[in-house]
Amino acid sequence: MTTASKTGFELSRRRFLQGAGGLTFCIAIGTDGIRLISDAQASAARTINSWVRIAPDGVVTILSAGAEMGQGSMTSLPLIVAEEMDADWSKVAIEWAPADAGVYGYTMGGNRLMAIVGSRAVMLYFDQLRIAGAQVRKVLLANAAQKWGVDAASLRTEPGFVVDPASGRRMSYGEIAGFGSVPATLPTVERSELKEKSQYRLIGKSVPRRDIPAKVNGTAQYAMDVRLPNMVYATARHSPVHGGSPEGWNADKVNAMRGVLGTVRLPDGVAVIADSLPHALAARGALEVAWKPGPASR
Repeated sequence: MTTASKTGFELSRRRFLQGAGGLTFCIAIGTDGIRLISDAQASAARTINSWVRIAPDGVVTILSAGAEMGQGSMTSLPLIVAEEMDADWSKVAIEWAPADAGVYGYTMGGNRLMAIVGSRAVMLYFDQLRIAGAQVRKVLLANAAQKWGVDAASLRTEPGFVVDPASGRRMSYGEIAGFGSVPATLPTVERSELKEKSQYRLIGKSVPRRDIPAKVNGTAQYAMDVRLPNMVYATARHSPVHGGSPEGWNADKVNAMRGVLGTVRLPDGVAVIADSLPHALAARGALEVAWKPGPASR
């Protein structure tokens, strides 16, 4: 026996996208934890570059490409952006970046990648995110200078504000987002324009991770918490030897188990599909697979 399935099970890419398309909210993590932001709220904010949106109420949304695996990457990457743009960290909301390596990836070996491995997220993204933050700061300074009719070089920033030292005037980032514009071509940033280490307000300081409260109080949402229409679950039994493949398995017995929708041959294993994760795991435990040895078995 090779592949067995039960009638009625079909989860195509189109059906998955149709279900996911009904989720009209994005998730942001602020100082008050994780919250849902409607499309209307997100669109009210002014997008400065791929990484930063600023709302008229002063909330700065910074996207994070850091998959959180315990090192604090999800917090530390937006913090780098916030440092260079002089954002008020108490008004920063963190949103996960789309899986688009062309936009949100780092460059390694001539390729754009988003893999967060080896505790190297900060190292891989540091320069790129500093430039992104400095770019936002330049756009804010230019808008404030135009509003006040002064040279942008005469202005400076403080967390969440553009300041005119000559007159004492201050303008919040939220105010600028309300009237400002973003040039079609974003300003370039020279390395000499980035902050010196002695100027850091956030980097190198003790800053609480944003993901901790939700993980402690049990409200954190994980991939296994996702529920979509007609959603099913799969788990796999892989060859015990690298390069091995399944010759056959006890499909009839496994298919008869509660909640099981079918089994699928993989190049190096057998997948079980069921209506719940517990049912899938139970069926995987009942699999009896005859393996074809691979080259590594010699």
